[in-house]
Amino acid sequence: MKPLLPFAFLGTVGVAGVVAGTTPLAGIGLPVAPHAASSLSKELGPVKVEASLERTHLHAHQSGDTYARVALTGIADALQQKARVPVSLTLVIDRSGSMGGERKMEAANEAACKALQELAAGDRFAVVAFDNGAEVLQSSRIVDDGGTSSACSSIKSLSARGGTDMNSGLRIGGLEAQKIQGNGRVNRLLLLSDGQPDSEAGLAAQAKALAQAGVTTTTIGLGTDYNEDLMARISDQGLGNSYFVESRPDVGGGSAQLATIFQTELKSMAEVVAKNAVITLNPKNGLVIEDVTGFAFDKSGTKFMIPVGDVYGGRTTDVLIKVRHGDQQEGVIDLLDVDVSFLAAKDDQSFASTLAVNATFTKDDVAIATSTVADVAVKATEWQTATAMVEANEAFNRGDFKGGDQILNEQKARVQSAAQEFKSEQLNTLFGSVDSYQVGNAQGGMGARASMNKKAKALSRDVGRSTGTYSKTAH
Repeated sequence: MKPLLPFAFLGTVGVAGVVAGTTPLAGIGLPVAPHAASSLSKELGPVKVEASLERTHLHAHQSGDTYARVALTGIADALQQKARVPVSLTLVIDRSGSMGGERKMEAANEAACKALQELAAGDRFAVVAFDNGAEVLQSSRIVDDGGTSSACSSIKSLSARGGTDMNSGLRIGGLEAQKIQGNGRVNRLLLLSDGQPDSEAGLAAQAKALAQAGVTTTTIGLGTDYNEDLMARISDQGLGNSYFVESRPDVGGGSAQLATIFQTELKSMAEVVAKNAVITLNPKNGLVIEDVTGFAFDKSGTKFMIPVGDVYGGRTTDVLIKVRHGDQQEGVIDLLDVDVSFLAAKDDQSFASTLAVNATFTKDDVAIATSTVADVAVKATEWQTATAMVEANEAFNRGDFKGGDQILNEQKARVQSAAQEFKSEQLNTLFGSVDSYQVGNAQGGMGARASMNKKAKALSRDVGRSTGTYSKTAH
């Protein structure tokens, strides 16, 4: 991988700011005015870049918490302007003894073969399996006519045995992935496991090192007993996606679900328009960054560097940041510089820019109350809902079903109110997801607890990372 790009100043966009978790006009008798437009933005090659605070106006002479949002959206037209970017895919498959039950090994083998068969001429691939150690089933090669058949034969011959030395699997898989990566390619490692590794030490660090070298790691959890926190941590550090198969492969469509996950991941690889994307936050004038949702980050002083990896055509990489602003005099105050850099997937051309985020500090309550930026408020509501789901799930795990239901019911009311206020289909969909989760929990009870844990955490992770689609008329 190339070193991180220097942040060249290619242009500054003045954008404005917000206050968190409020419904501006509820119960305060202020006149209704249109919500503020979304932040100013710019199209930087194949990516639309946006940055804003939740309100364009903030209270002068008061400190307070608020949210900021940075969004990188792959421009869908970029997919139509070029041929499909070549793919380098490395499969790392768990073949430990626990894969022998519930047809897990068979389902994994079938899905992996289907994934390889979806590759196109010119793509590259490698296959690694692990149990007590790791072995290379197929060293790096290029796809040509019939080029995946021998690899599929090796995969289908796998049988479950031994322990779960995921460290060796990821290390050997990473070495193979780096052999087949290249400029102008999408480089991806898919790690599939059904259980808990013999040791967690160093796994996330390996994934982070691979991401820094230009290889993205996606994890797929199979069964109800795998460590979802660890697998999510690996994919977070690896800048990839995280999936889990809800149903047992031998019942309830689990085998089909696994095959769909592989197909979904391969399709997304073909839609990458930018890679190695990095967002760096530089707070100013007393602004303090309190949290970054959904993404791992490196902090140096007050500066936060957030690697976000691939950007997909028609989809948004959406970073929500909780911040605290200080006591400011009236006027327009610069609060945050947002540096963005990435490589175009089709040719590795580098792009970089800076957006300057500011807010108008005022004593005008009406101006403050009517200055909500809907995109940020919707994102904040999504994140608060995801957090509520995890809290409710913890209550359910303690046997506090009444408490868990109360958390969800209160948050559903907030989501419903915000959906109406902002006319948001995203929030309507989220309301349905939370409601379905709550119904599923009531019906499944403690017997379905492991699966419900994973559903809550998966939704929290999804909400923390992305939302929405791009259209030229959307903003």
